[in-house]
Amino acid sequence: MLNEERIFERELELFRKECEGAAQFFFGHLAINEMAKRRESVLRLLNRNAMFWNTAAAGMQTAAIVAIGRMFDQGSPHNIDNVLRLAQNHSSIFSKASLGRRKQAGAVEPPPWLTTYLESAHVPDRADFRRLRSHIRERRRIYEARYRDLRHKVYAHRVVGEDDELAPIVAKTNVRELERLVLFLLRFYESMWHLYMNGRKPTLGRLRHTISREGRLSLPRRSARDVHRQMVFETKNVLLGAAAQQAAALDGRRTKSAERPPVSRSR
Repeated sequence: MLNEERIFERELELFRKECEGAAQFFFGHLAINEMAKRRESVLRLLNRNAMFWNTAAAGMQTAAIVAIGRMFDQGSPHNIDNVLRLAQNHSSIFSKASLGRRKQAGAVEPPPWLTTYLESAHVPDRADFRRLRSHIRERRRIYEARYRDLRHKVYAHRVVGEDDELAPIVAKTNVRELERLVLFLLRFYESMWHLYMNGRKPTLGRLRHTISREGRLSLPRRSARDVHRQMVFETKNVLLGAAAQQAAALDGRRTKSAERPPVSRSR
């Protein structure tokens, strides 16, 4: 039993890293573009070092698509199906006895609240796993229809070379739809973690969307718990800080130049 738990914990942790990595790459790329649209000072910063920022943004975009593909492609060794398959094949790790041991966390005596807690804990059944598999199947159909070619033929393997070949592949994509795929992966991870650690029914609760119907990205004003919103928040802060430093440096140079005495030139 303990070995099965360790295997599941390892796979779930690998999946978490993939999910959060995809979210950080995807939303970091979006935040760079959005800040360039909204702040003239940021646009000047990006244009002043255009090669670096174009490379950074393109790298994030590529990494996001590749990471999303790893989680949906059934040939990938650590995909979303593998997490669910391990959970279903070793469903005893979700029993109330197993959850009780995890909650007791090695203590000699169980905490006084544990018995009551376990009474309301959810133990997954076939219907739970069937419902989760249905959600995965629905999102995979979207990925395969609109994003798999982008990953396989453009980002992971350069099969498409000409613009007229690339255009129909890109035309199928939609930034809001891609956001929903990323958020689904994050929700799936959280639901499996809470099922395992807290005995909660896996409901795939909503995460806050950040892209409007017009394609405008929401910029959080404060630090956020959700990794996708935190990435946008930190990207915004980095760009604003760098833009302010650049503006101050340019102002300082202009001031020093104005303070220099005129140079007399010999005839």
